[in-house]
Amino acid sequence: MVTNLPKVAAYSYFGAASGLVGNNEKSDTAISQAKQLTRKIDNPLEQLTALTIMLDAQNDLMNEAQQKESVQHIIDIIDLTQNAENKIWALTVTAIASSEL
Repeated sequence: MVTNLPKVAAYSYFGAASGLVGNNEKSDTAISQAKQLTRKIDNPLEQLTALTIMLDAQNDLMNEAQQKESVQHIIDIIDLTQNAENKIWALTVTAIASSEL
């Protein structure tokens, strides 16, 4: 299966850039597309990576609602991750993202 991570990154950062220049409609559409692609990822590690990318892009926008949604999604999939190292990474990403809200 081809990974969607490059597409998630492209949509996330395009959404952030669009929002920063004031085009909120394009921003919302691009970030929504990134979220849809993230939901299609069936590997928890890749999904965590995609969510990390989205959170990084969303931090530039300072959109608390979208950031909280992404953080909650990370929390929800932590239980799906079997590897202890990946769980630590997910918790760290969540803690950092939460502290920036």
